[in-house]
Amino acid sequence: MNALQQFFKDLPKTFYSSAFYQELILTRKGIGFGFLLIATLISVLQISLIFMPSMRPLIQQAEEVFQALPDVTLEEGHITVKGETPQTFTLMENDPDNTLKIVIDPAAQTSDEAALLKKMTEEKIIILAAQDRLVIYDRANNRIKASLYDTTKKTTITHDDWVKLGATVKSFFLPTSLLAIAGFVFISHFITAFLGSILILIVAPLFKTSPGLADAMRLASAAKVPVAVVFLIATPYPPLQAALWFGFV
Repeated sequence: MNALQQFFKDLPKTFYSSAFYQELILTRKGIGFGFLLIATLISVLQISLIFMPSMRPLIQQAEEVFQALPDVTLEEGHITVKGETPQTFTLMENDPDNTLKIVIDPAAQTSDEAALLKKMTEEKIIILAAQDRLVIYDRANNRIKASLYDTTKKTTITHDDWVKLGATVKSFFLPTSLLAIAGFVFISHFITAFLGSILILIVAPLFKTSPGLADAMRLASAAKVPVAVVFLIATPYPPLQAALWFGFV
């Protein structure tokens, strides 16, 4: 507990104390894992403030799609749908460049993959539920992936089931997204701190000091905390971030 209390007392020193940074190299141990965690939390907060508000309309529209999905029965590898088909559900309709569509169409032709890819690309369809397969369009790689339905099961997904599934997806979306973002950000901070420690080792002789790799990593990690705080209220700009980090170092 004393070590944890000391750690939080040291955090403000990352903003102003050259003596603290010298102490990191001369007497402290470890690689600055705690500093990396704090920098990660700050960066995740920043990303959340930018990312989550923009995702809220999409989440709302996705929930509305689940509430509109019809009863679907799967039997012997084929689907039947309650109501007229095709049925189309649109996401981000107000943003033509990012509009996405989900289509249920048992009559859709899927044998010609090239034609199907063209159709899904032009009509901005990301999911097509055809009679015997589910087709997903990978926009990043401009390709489609088709999965045949299970031929051994008979399953009916009712409208109420879709509504419950939509509520479950919505409840898990936020924590899952935050965990994914946190993992990516931590890895990014770790890699850049490691590269920064290499730079520190290169320039250290100019300052008549010879830190070890762990010492340099500790210093690089600590300097990330004030940089993360500064860019919590500003738009991140990598060259400026790097310059500011080097200034603290």
